Amino acid sequence: MIGRAWRRWISIGLRREDKSVWESRAPLSPKQVGQLRNQLGINFIVQPSNSRVFTDSEYIAVIFIIFFSILFSRK
Repeated sequence: MIGRAWRRWISIGLRREDKSVWESRAPLSPKQVGQLRNQLGINFIVQPSNSRVFTDSEYIAVIFIIFFSILFSRK
């Protein structure tokens, strides 16, 4: 089990789909993202994507924001 103090430091990035035009996939559904966020406090960084099977607005509904870059730094 993840310790409470470390939960706020864990982040998962969902990058945009750009490998193949005909594919529409996603590593986690918006529902799964919401569950992991609520149950474990994991942060998610989602890049916008027109070819993902789920829309950006579905992810925005559970994480509130979409980032253009998954690269970030904590200070």
